[in-house]
Amino acid sequence: MIWPWPFCARKPAVPAKRFFYHSFPRRGRTTDAEIEKGCKILILICAAGLLLAPEIVKWKHPHADGSPPREQETIQRRICFTELAPEELARHAEEFGHFALEFDIDTLKRMGAMPVFYIPQSIGEDGEGVTSLGSTLVIQSTDAMILAMRFAGVAQMLAGAPDANEGRFDCTFGFQNLKTFSLARLIHDGGGFEAADIA
Repeated sequence: MIWPWPFCARKPAVPAKRFFYHSFPRRGRTTDAEIEKGCKILILICAAGLLLAPEIVKWKHPHADGSPPREQETIQRRICFTELAPEELARHAEEFGHFALEFDIDTLKRMGAMPVFYIPQSIGEDGEGVTSLGSTLVIQSTDAMILAMRFAGVAQMLAGAPDANEGRFDCTFGFQNLKTFSLARLIHDGGGFEAADIA
């Protein structure tokens, strides 16, 4: 049986095709120089590729004992893309510039693009209170990443250790301040490693 169209309460909407847009120039977008500036940026992109703008981000992590906050700086090199339907582009251009490059998601994935989310900076110089949750998340995530990398480095060193029942060998760990440890292999319950003194 074929139901007549008025029987349906609402016609199913066909999802609009969406793309990712890189818009420019944001600065000067409301001036007469926007076209000239946008063309120069476009020529530069054609000659050198997409421009990854550097930005130094500073984070402050407060301490419960009131001591000065721990500070961390990160250099980000990034380019931004915004997911839009083509009909949304005109409104987006009013804020981010009237030049735009369009990409589909598969192309950006092949180029290494990754989704991001924004973490708010703390309010005020002391970095205290609930507004410091963002910086706490960033710094502790960084600490966890570094710890995991160090464990991986130790595991790699131990896997390549001399194949002997006993003996000492030196291993160097670290990123900037390198330290060399003298490790000893001892016979107990099938063998294992024990960390010894710093060389």
